[in-house]
Amino acid sequence: MIEIKVPEEEAISLLNEQVQQEIISRKKIGQLHPEDSIETINFTLLLEIIETAIFDIIVLLPVTLITEKSNLPKIVTTSVKGFLRSNKRFGAKNFSEQNAKILLKKVQSLFSGASSSTSFQQN
Repeated sequence: MIEIKVPEEEAISLLNEQVQQEIISRKKIGQLHPEDSIETINFTLLLEIIETAIFDIIVLLPVTLITEKSNLPKIVTTSVKGFLRSNKRFGAKNFSEQNAKILLKKVQSLFSGASSSTSFQQN
């Protein structure tokens, strides 16, 4: 098992930045109103935005951290709960480690095809 060591505050900060970027992007394409913010959007939509932000962060990690067994689900869960607490959005119980594992499986499925590809072995 790969043990990823990242301070909780750093993980929350990274998630916060990515969520802010996702909100800005959604405002630009008209999915959110200009006055919408983390505090005002409904919780279900906020969770969707958080999941998109997590996905964006995870795909930038080295593939081995994504495909091998690691403590990434725990880091994601802790980050989401900390993010929700720091933004005074109560409902952290709605995001569990199981949610993080499901999200990670989506990302892993993207990389599983690439790792099993033999196309470059023929060159």
